[in-house]
Amino acid sequence: PLADIDDDAARALVIAKVEPMVRGLFAPNEQELVLSAVAQRVIFLTASRIDSALTTARWHRNAWNLANLYLASLGAEPLADGHDHILGMATDQACYVTAAYLQLPHEHDDYVVHEVAHSFHDCYARDLGLLQSERRKYPLDIYYAHRETFAYSCEFYACISRSAVTRKERLALIDHLAADWTGGEGQACEPDLVVDILRRAVRARNGWRVILARCKSDYAARTPQVHKGLAQSQMT
Repeated sequence: PLADIDDDAARALVIAKVEPMVRGLFAPNEQELVLSAVAQRVIFLTASRIDSALTTARWHRNAWNLANLYLASLGAEPLADGHDHILGMATDQACYVTAAYLQLPHEHDDYVVHEVAHSFHDCYARDLGLLQSERRKYPLDIYYAHRETFAYSCEFYACISRSAVTRKERLALIDHLAADWTGGEGQACEPDLVVDILRRAVRARNGWRVILARCKSDYAARTPQVHKGLAQSQMT
């Protein structure tokens, strides 16, 4: 049988997964607000939650995809062919994760960390309890062409930090990643850039800030020759 998880345990699990990232990326007076908000945005598609997820979906397509995700997690036939067997999906409302996530060790990847990282540029600042202004529309200012680079860097850095303690051990894991990972399928992401960011991150006192600095819009503005080529390659 598939695992289930009650609301309190689900929030505790999400916070445990993303707390290092949140504390590394946000100011001290914002961290608790962001942690509380993202813990509520992650919804596990278990038997006790699927009905609510389907009936509250904003778009019919989202409800259709959520139904297929849940059926796949049960080993049942999807509503239509062509459905990928993935761990979840993110919408403008929430990040939905199947029960299969609860049964994986997450030594080298972590869907929750990846999608929560995306929420930092996908939702508005006010959605995470932050003050929104003309200068700050989103929680973090991530360069458009580097959205996947940011999410993958956060995901891998979180896993590497959990799995290894010393800098040498972490660099060894990055070398292993560089040899095996070819980039997210169908994703606008350069593996070499992610690996370079990770190597710089593990050498820094706050690796999360290194990831953010390399993916911010103002960094792209300072290195236009690099980012122009990347953006053009992702549009073709």
